[in-house]
Amino acid sequence: FATVELVEGKKPGDTRVVYQIVEGPKVKVAGIDFYGVDKASTSRLRQQLVTKKQFAGIMGGQFNPASMEVDRQKLIEYYEALGYLDVQVTPEVVQTADVSHVRVAYHIAEGNQYRVAGKQINGVKSYPEDKIEALADEMKPGDRYDRRLTEANKARIKYFYGNRGNNVAVEERRYADPNQPGVVQVHYDVLNDGGVPDRVGRVTIEGNTVTRDSVILNQLELRPGQVLQYPEVEEARMRLARLGIFDPEDPPTVEVVQNEFDSPLKDIRVKVRETRTGSFMLGGSFNTNQGVTGNVTLNERNFDILRFPTSLEDFRQGRAFRGGGQEFRLEAAPGTQFQRYSATWRQPYLFDTPFGLTESLYYFNRAYVEYTEDRVGLRSTLDYRFADSPIWRANFASRVEGVNVSNIPQWATSAITEDQGNSFLVGLRGGINRDTRDSFLLPTTGSVLDIGVEQVLGDYTFPIGTVEGSAYYTMYQRKDGSGKHVLAARSQLSVTTSNAPVFERFYAGGFRSLRGFTFRGVGPYENFLNVGGTFSFLNTFEYQIPILANDKLYAVTFLDHGTVEQGVNITSYRASVGAGLRIVVPALGPLPIALDFAFPLAKGPYDSKQIFSFYVGWFGGQAVKNMLTRNWP
Repeated sequence: FATVELVEGKKPGDTRVVYQIVEGPKVKVAGIDFYGVDKASTSRLRQQLVTKKQFAGIMGGQFNPASMEVDRQKLIEYYEALGYLDVQVTPEVVQTADVSHVRVAYHIAEGNQYRVAGKQINGVKSYPEDKIEALADEMKPGDRYDRRLTEANKARIKYFYGNRGNNVAVEERRYADPNQPGVVQVHYDVLNDGGVPDRVGRVTIEGNTVTRDSVILNQLELRPGQVLQYPEVEEARMRLARLGIFDPEDPPTVEVVQNEFDSPLKDIRVKVRETRTGSFMLGGSFNTNQGVTGNVTLNERNFDILRFPTSLEDFRQGRAFRGGGQEFRLEAAPGTQFQRYSATWRQPYLFDTPFGLTESLYYFNRAYVEYTEDRVGLRSTLDYRFADSPIWRANFASRVEGVNVSNIPQWATSAITEDQGNSFLVGLRGGINRDTRDSFLLPTTGSVLDIGVEQVLGDYTFPIGTVEGSAYYTMYQRKDGSGKHVLAARSQLSVTTSNAPVFERFYAGGFRSLRGFTFRGVGPYENFLNVGGTFSFLNTFEYQIPILANDKLYAVTFLDHGTVEQGVNITSYRASVGAGLRIVVPALGPLPIALDFAFPLAKGPYDSKQIFSFYVGWFGGQAVKNMLTRNWP
């Protein structure tokens, strides 16, 4: 309701300019209404909007008229994904009795839902047409038209050409048959199919005043002379952004420009803008396995262990120990039941190769029912990324540890007491990992498999073998692709020999293990104390269903089952069933709050039950991070 009136300055004799401004009240959105909705869910429609109503009458909801056009386009895109190609959306601002509030209404004429009569590919010159047509198989004749799927078809064709050095454009045209209402013919036009693949010319980097060129080049995987794989250009840009060492407000760009010397050669120009990379973070967690745990972290994401300062100016300009693309992390995690302190250094591209090296020095302390454990050690991990198959990763790790076992109850048997005191261990482990999950935190499809074998030497000599796998299946989803019901299956098999000490044996129970039992409440018992097993077989089936339209609240049901034994056999198999909630709170971090109730169906004679288990984590470091100067290494 702001008004501006020119009071002086419009007459020839005026010597000054004066504006009379009446601001009026700041307008909030009291509510959002939809009219004409029949085939869609209004709850899902609200999730598409940029405009949000005021929460609890006091928070947010600022009205911005320009956002209504953005909302209109998003609603049209949403309906087109459902096949309503004739949809019309008209926004309206509705005044209320209170001039400081308005209601925003969206009048929707949904129209017909279209189905696909057929598809056609035009403009293909370099490859057989049937091969390109096979790439556009997301929608078949008779299927409901889905804009998301047709975009996927276009992207797949473009990706196919781009991987072979051809930067084509793919456009979609739709033809409705007036004699067949609700039916549409889809055409894909391939533009600029020239046939001759482009190759990489020069690679130039701009804007990196501190970061070494090699750090950026390692993310490109584009080298002069090779066929220019256009999808790799965008993937390189995303990898550079994920490094976290460049300004997110002005993210890195990777451009393809014409080389002036030879037309098939295309230069690659990378532009970056560096930002502060040191952070001081405070966080913590609260769960039934570990109690209350704090977390204080100092982290530098662009560390360089070999860039020693040559003057005080290096510290002032932020050049000392920075620019190598390495990560250095100091972490303290004091808690009510355990504590951990560590210093970690990681070089993701050792000597500019696909090998990565991680060194970690740590101290750990925890008091269990059976004993108190203190562990100090150094762990080194060398991992290798397979360029031809990025889902695979191999690693070799070594650990050198000193372990002290104390505070053993007087009634403990020799299975525990014989390992009392200080011990020295050296472990050598080789492993391989395969990961196809679509998300690390909330996967809905894909699987992960991890296999490892470790030989431990020192005061004790024994092997450890582990195989762990998880698979995720989307069983149902809304028509718009949201609201996925996910079935997860996890299994873990671990085995060692009878001469493994008590602090290296296997235990089960608690959150992310066998729910319905306390942490380390499952295993072979002697004199009412868990002495740990040499064979562990743990499994979970979990079904997750979203409750809210915004996919921030989930209900889960699960079946946990397995056993921990003193030998490779099964004498007492455990099982529990339960249900719980997963609550996604972005302000607390990426991990959801987990609340589970579980009830044992089968248990061992001395297993310890626990009906309720939970995990709550919080992580607040942005405000503290922003107080740091960019010079902190």
